[in-house]
Amino acid sequence: MNMNLTGFRFRTTLLASAFLMLLAGCASLNKMVSDAVKKPDVNVSNVKISGMSFDAVDLVFNIDIANPNGMGISLAGFDYGLNINGNSFLSGNNTDGLKIPANGSHAIQLPLTLKFKDIYQTFTSIRGQDTSGYELKAGFSFDLPVLGAVRVPVSKSGNVPLLKLPSVQMGGLKLNRINLTSADLELGIKIDNPNAFGMILNKLNYNFAVNGQTWGTGQTTAAMSVGQKGESEVKIPLSLNFLQIGTSVYQLLKGNNALDYKLTGDVNLGSTLPLLQDLQLNFDRNGNVNLQR
Repeated sequence: MNMNLTGFRFRTTLLASAFLMLLAGCASLNKMVSDAVKKPDVNVSNVKISGMSFDAVDLVFNIDIANPNGMGISLAGFDYGLNINGNSFLSGNNTDGLKIPANGSHAIQLPLTLKFKDIYQTFTSIRGQDTSGYELKAGFSFDLPVLGAVRVPVSKSGNVPLLKLPSVQMGGLKLNRINLTSADLELGIKIDNPNAFGMILNKLNYNFAVNGQTWGTGQTTAAMSVGQKGESEVKIPLSLNFLQIGTSVYQLLKGNNALDYKLTGDVNLGSTLPLLQDLQLNFDRNGNVNLQR
């Protein structure tokens, strides 16, 4: 009886030892496998401005993923957030998975559009700035052997230009010559550029009216530069024939009262930035102008 009990205990101990050895072997094997499986390398190789207007700027983040393992892995998706001046501006995620072969790599692109109106409304303190700092923070989720779900973080920071819409204003009205039948005047139209880059006036269409009566309409096509954070003025000659336009205009020009004007039209602008070459800007201005003599 005692011998049977002793044998039972011996067999139990032997089985327990074997089980522990098996567990230790599995743990060692799992550790060996987990040590052999490496996290993918993810980095933002570059950032490009793919498009630009006075409404928005388009950024493309080029992201490289390298698989250092001897077996293929899967990207389940990624999440991202973009900060402007240290504050959250936009975020999102992408669940389009893809396979990355053993010891292979894959490049993906993350396009983001930053609308200036939204930026200026969200961050009023940067309205007067020419550029703003940004930081992209993203996380790429992979399904790896043994390790399971793994998230690899990546970040990229830089600066983005902040564009501001140019404006067209009434510059002035000068009387150069007048007699009983006609008058010659000079209409000034100012283009103001609030940006830290130069602009080019390619074409200007205008219609100028005083007291509801058209005094001049036409188009200028001579190119004119507008410096960074500067203004330029287009001088447009006007000739009035009192026999056609009415003798009441003669009395207006001889008087000293301010003239009620309306100036409408559009301008075509280019710039010194390669991606900003064709801006069509409409203008509609009205008010009072004193005649310069």
